[in-house]
This record gives sequence, C-alpha cells and structure tokens, in this order.
Amino acid sequence: TGVFGHGNGANSTGVYGRGDGNNSAGIKGFAGAGTGALAGWFIGHVSPSLMSMTSGAVAENDLGIATSATAFFRSLGQVAGSAIYSALLVTQLNHWLPRLVTDGSVVDAKQIQQSPKQIRELPRATSDGIIDSFAKSLHTVFLWTIPLTVLALVVAFLVHEHPLRENAGISTDDDTDDTLVVGSVTH
Repeated sequence: TGVFGHGNGANSTGVYGRGDGNNSAGIKGFAGAGTGALAGWFIGHVSPSLMSMTSGAVAENDLGIATSATAFFRSLGQVAGSAIYSALLVTQLNHWLPRLVTDGSVVDAKQIQQSPKQIRELPRATSDGIIDSFAKSLHTVFLWTIPLTVLALVVAFLVHEHPLRENAGISTDDDTDDTLVVGSVTH
C-alpha cells in the first residue's frame, strides 16, 4: 500500500497542478473532493506500511528504537516539507501580489494568509487580485510537489523487501506456571 499511496499522491498532485493557476482551471466540486479524499486515503496507508516494514527489518529487541526513529524522521520530514512549501508559497505570493493587485493597494502576504474574511472585505479589484495571486502561487507549489512525489514513488519501488515475522516475540515459559513471558528479558 505504500507504493500505491505514493503513486496516488503523485497522480493527485498532478491533477491539482494541471490548471494554469486561474480560478476557473483545475478541479472543482465533487471531482476535486474525490481526488483529495482518495489521495488522503492512500497516503494514509503509507505510515502503517512503513511501520510494518520497519518491524520486519530489525531484531526484536530493537523494535522500540526502530519504530520511534521511524516516527521521529517522518515528523522531521513533515516539518521540513511544510517549511519548504510554505516558503515557496510566500515567495510566490510576494511575486504575484504586486502584479495582480493593480489598484495600488499594499498587501502583506503573511497577513492575508491568516484571514479570508479580511480578503472578502477588501474592494473587489483588490480581493480578485489576491485570490488570483493565491491560485497562481498554489499552482506553483503543486508543480514543485509532483517531481518530489514521483521521486518518492521510485524510492518506494527500490526499497528491499523483508518478509514479515513468523512470531511476535511472545512465548510461554514452562518454569513460570503458564505465565506469559514477553520478549527475551531475563531477571
């Protein structure tokens, strides 16, 4: 499912990025919601698959370290990815806002990201310019996402396959009167 998750992620970002950045282009309504929901469903299967692969690839007494390291590096990647894509979005907004807000209004890219209500209260020409700036900026972000998602798909195909474990590391010990003994801890 991890490969399918990355594959559908690449497809979904391609679909979202296929417009020309105008409000009328791209995906609308149920088609957009369906593509987003399907992408979320498949990408949501990447984490459990990753944990299964990790637990099958390490020794039983290293499971805690391996799964926590996996979660840590996934979180680190999410934070780094969010920072990079946010910087790209703000850079593109700073590029497009002066070009598309033609009535001479001075618009701060960071301030308008916080309040859609504030955008609706602006004069029509200004709000249209801001909305078009966001559309073009998000389009660029999705275009940059496509090659990275395809790269993740290729890497997912290159990951060495490890068989799943045959046991869970749980056994009974005859000396403990049928008490369940977990792992290989001895006292």
